[in-house]
Amino acid sequence: MSERDRTTTSANPRVQAAISRVPAGLLSAGISSWLLIGIAAVLAMFAWFISYSSTISIPLLLAVVIGMVAFPVCEAMTKRGLPKAAAAALVLLLLLALVVLVVYVTAAGILGQWSAVQDNLQNGMAALWHQLATWGIDTDVLRSEVAKAMQSGSSTASSNPLVSGIVKSLGSALTAGLSGTMTLLFGLFISLTLLFYVLTDFPRIADWVAHHMGGLPPELGRGIVQDAVRAMRGYFRGTTISGFAVAIIIAIAMVVMKVPLAAAVGLVTFLTCYIPFFGAIVSGAFAFLVALGSTGLTSAVILLAVVLITQNVLQTVINARVMGDSLNLHPLVVLVVTMLGGIFGGLLGAALGAPLAALLVNAARRLRAAYGSPAEATEG
Repeated sequence: MSERDRTTTSANPRVQAAISRVPAGLLSAGISSWLLIGIAAVLAMFAWFISYSSTISIPLLLAVVIGMVAFPVCEAMTKRGLPKAAAAALVLLLLLALVVLVVYVTAAGILGQWSAVQDNLQNGMAALWHQLATWGIDTDVLRSEVAKAMQSGSSTASSNPLVSGIVKSLGSALTAGLSGTMTLLFGLFISLTLLFYVLTDFPRIADWVAHHMGGLPPELGRGIVQDAVRAMRGYFRGTTISGFAVAIIIAIAMVVMKVPLAAAVGLVTFLTCYIPFFGAIVSGAFAFLVALGSTGLTSAVILLAVVLITQNVLQTVINARVMGDSLNLHPLVVLVVTMLGGIFGGLLGAALGAPLAALLVNAARRLRAAYGSPAEATEG
């Protein structure tokens, strides 16, 4: 509110009388509601902008997030006398090497044992059918319905005159695949380029953002930026440590129970730990089916219990200890914001939902400390 509006309001007795008749709680709720509507509108516009300009905005967002997490390594190199550009380039090469190593280990650990994985999964499905039959479920009816559905789809496709046209369209499908590959490579190039500049000038970028936060004081903006950096670093640090610990425990449990493919299951468990909640479902189902096909239902249920305990109890304890105050959120809040992030932003939104929620909570706390609550501001 401008000084002229304040003067007009204070000089108008009718306005003062109307405001005085409104209960303080209702006035505070109304002001807070309008503020929440404004924040929601800004977030919706931001999400629309991200989706509309995904070619450049998503690589930029990835570069900023990775830059927040990886900048301490670059800073340590510059303190040892290495130029900023050289340190940023070296960190970039290290990140690329890490990505290549993860892809190679994944391919060697899973694709190298793919035949055993496939056999165990098939055995697991067969054991599941058998178990359903022992529970009194007519599996023959289920199998016949599945076979009819598959035969119906096959006969429809074979009798369809468009089959020849579909076959001829394989060339266009290949072209679309190449176009998607080129888009992916272009996005990767943009991400690496932006990440190089973020690593080189991260303090200046953070300081610029702190000084351009809608008229907030620089110190307050700097504190919000620091909260964002701390939330991102704490989240990914805690996720990495807890995911590694959970993967090791599940692999050891499989070795003790003599369930095969312990290394492959442990690798899948670790890689999916960065996808909150949904990754745990995928890795748990994979471990259950492997155990079901190799050692039977009893071992599969025991292994599933181990997976649930480690991924829900142990991972929660490790995250709470490692992340500390960087993500001071209730597990239910983390679940809700993760699901909302996945709905509106896909896997990237699911991964960033919790740290963004923590950032908003910390920013609101700083704003209340700096300006006071709306009721206090009205009374003052």
